[in-house]
Amino acid sequence: MEIVFLLGMLVFMGGIGFLLFNLIKKRSKKKSLYIMLGSFIVMLVTVGFAPVTASLTIEAAEIETNKNGIALIEGTTNSDAKLTIDGKNLENDEGDFSYEVKLANQDEKKITLVAIIEDSEAEKVVTVTPSEEYITFLNEQKIEEEKLKKVETALVLAEKEPNQENYDKAATLVVALTKEYSNIDDQLTNVEDYLKAEEAVVLAEKELTTDSLEDAQTLIKKVTLNKENFSDRVKTIQTQVTEREEQLTLAKEAIDLAEETPTDNNYNHAVELIEALPTKDDSFSTRLVTVKTIIEKDKEEKALAVAAEEAKQQKIASEIAEKEKQANEQAAQAAQSTPAQSTPIIEASSQSNEQTVLVTPTGSKYHNRKCGNGTYTEASMSTALASGLTPCSKCY
Repeated sequence: MEIVFLLGMLVFMGGIGFLLFNLIKKRSKKKSLYIMLGSFIVMLVTVGFAPVTASLTIEAAEIETNKNGIALIEGTTNSDAKLTIDGKNLENDEGDFSYEVKLANQDEKKITLVAIIEDSEAEKVVTVTPSEEYITFLNEQKIEEEKLKKVETALVLAEKEPNQENYDKAATLVVALTKEYSNIDDQLTNVEDYLKAEEAVVLAEKELTTDSLEDAQTLIKKVTLNKENFSDRVKTIQTQVTEREEQLTLAKEAIDLAEETPTDNNYNHAVELIEALPTKDDSFSTRLVTVKTIIEKDKEEKALAVAAEEAKQQKIASEIAEKEKQANEQAAQAAQSTPAQSTPIIEASSQSNEQTVLVTPTGSKYHNRKCGNGTYTEASMSTALASGLTPCSKCY
C-alpha cells in the first residue's frame, strides 16, 4: 500500500508538471487534469486502506526535578491513541500530553510511556533524576524529621511531668525547628500555662492573701493540662486565707489598741497575735516598733521623773538635817556658856525648839499638815528622819 501511495503521489506531481507545461505551451489541459485527478484518487484509496501506525515522541528521555522534586514529562502521540504511563491511562489533547512526576526520595525513577492505536504500539522510557536543590531539600527534611522526633519526646515528658526544666528543654528544641507546627506550639503553650498557674498557686500558698488566690484562680482557668492537680490545693488555700483574714483582723485590733494605749500588756498581746500569723506582715512589724519606742520612751521619762523626785527629796532632807545640825551646835555652844544650874532650862528650851512633823503609822512620808486621809500623829523631825521617812512633795 505504501508503494502504491508513493506511485500515486509521483503521478500527481507529474500531472502538476504536465499541467504547467501545457499552460506554457497553451495546449489542452484536460489530459494533465485527468492524470492529476486519477493519481489523487489513487492516493486517497491507498490512505483509506493503509494500516495506522502508533507514534510517540517525548521532549527528553532524561529530565531533572525542580527544587520541590517535581518533573514534567511532555510529548506527542496520535490524537486517537490510548496513552498509558506506568500502566495508568493519560488523556491527550489532540495528541499533545504532559505528566507531572514527583520523586519521594533521592533515587531516580524510570517512567514507561506506551501509545496504542489499533494493532500498533509505541513505547518510550523517561528517566527522572533528583536535582541538587531537591537533594538538599530532602537532607534538610530528614534533619527536620529527626528534630521533630526529639521535640515530640520532650513534649511528652513535659506534659507528663510539667516543670520548668522539662519545659525549657522542649522549648529549646522547638526553637531549633525550621518550620512552624501549630500542634507543637499548642502543646508547648499548654505546658507554659500549667507552669504559670503552678507559680501563682505557690505564691498564693506563701502569701495567703485574697489577691494572690484570685490571681492563681484566673490562671488555672486557662489550664488544659492536668487541671485537677490544683483543685485540692486551691481549697486548702481558700480555708487558710479565711483563717488568716480573721487572724489579721484580731492582730490589727490589737495593734490599734497598743497604739492608742501603749502599755507593755497591750504591746505583748499584739506581738503574740502577729507572731501567730501564718505569713509575716511588714506593716504590722513597723507599727509594733513604733509602739515599742513609745513605751520605752515613756518608761525612760518616768524613770527620770522618779530620779528627779528622789533627788529633790534627798536635797530637802539634807537641808533639814543641816538646819538641825546647826541648831544643835548653837544649843551646845549656849549650854557651855551658861551656869550648870540653868542647864535643864536650856535643854528643855532646845527640845522645845526642835521641829515637829506629822506622820502616819504605815506611811513613808512626813508632813507639815494633814494632806490626805489617815491617822496623823506628831513626831520630831529627828525621829521621822531616823525612821527613814522622806518629806511629802505636797507639803514641802
